[in-house]
Amino acid sequence: MDPRAVLETWRSQRALDDAGYRWALQQLGILPDLARWRGQIERLLLVCGMLCVAVGAISLLTAFDWHAWPRLAVLGLVQAIWLALLAVAWLSWGRRPESRSARWGLFAIAVMAGLWLGVVDTAYPSGMDGWQFLLLWAALALPWAVLARWMPLWVFWGLLMAWALKELPGQLRMPGGVLVEPYAWVNLPMLAFLLLSQGVVEWLLRGRQQWAQRILPRLLGALLAVMLTFGLCMAILEAPSIGTDHFISGVAVGVLWLIWAAASLFAYYRRQELFLLALPLFAAWAVGITLACKAGRLELILSLLAVLAVFGLSAISWWLNRLNRRWSANPVSTAGAAMMTPETQEQR
Repeated sequence: MDPRAVLETWRSQRALDDAGYRWALQQLGILPDLARWRGQIERLLLVCGMLCVAVGAISLLTAFDWHAWPRLAVLGLVQAIWLALLAVAWLSWGRRPESRSARWGLFAIAVMAGLWLGVVDTAYPSGMDGWQFLLLWAALALPWAVLARWMPLWVFWGLLMAWALKELPGQLRMPGGVLVEPYAWVNLPMLAFLLLSQGVVEWLLRGRQQWAQRILPRLLGALLAVMLTFGLCMAILEAPSIGTDHFISGVAVGVLWLIWAAASLFAYYRRQELFLLALPLFAAWAVGITLACKAGRLELILSLLAVLAVFGLSAISWWLNRLNRRWSANPVSTAGAAMMTPETQEQR
């Protein structure tokens, strides 16, 4: 569990007083001191500066009358900006590869690669669709993400890939060609990519329990829970009224849902991650209610559905509350910081 959640549980049980609580937060590095505040402010200023530079470059490239310039001059200007960023990143990388300036320089290079593609496509129209442009941008940004090995740049690359997969035409989003309801929004490649992304993020963040480090997997888990569960419920409700191709797509959504639910239950029970463990449980509850609705006429089984809904939510809440109490009493040791027990605080 999150060390802060465990400490708050001990504090609510009066196993820790206020002074011991603050001391434990400082020892675990959760409560920032003056040096950490200064570092956070410097990082915030650096991020704001890079964003201002990026917004200025985008504004210049979009608002300027490029038709008044020769094509080669336009390409040369954009290429010069890209090479200047590359030089800054290379010099920073040579002094200290793990420095923020080097990583943010690589981030800017990945962003400018897409802007350079846009200028090239404007000067020499190629007829690329939006999803092809985004996939090519992601391909150009991938080497810099691998070189930087930095989570913000990987997040940017993942957003590019997800956006590209979202813009895929109907025949590529799912089998069956033209999309019909209830599958008009279903995108099997994007669902598979999000599922793979969550697995990779969890592997990269293994052993880390701080809440700030768990934001990305929680967002991915919540997004997958909503998209997969809604798609599976719609497939169950509309199964008899759709063709074979769309039935296959519904089965594919169901397989992805089963993989996500089973992996989440297994992994997050071992990690003692209550929020992400609750997602597949509530998703299974929603799928079960949908199956019950499909089993008979709604007006005849309405009372039974209400009983099942209340009983299911009560059972899930009871089990999660029991797990929370047990995990709070016996927290898992986290990587890099050993949890402090109430006895340790008394010895202090």
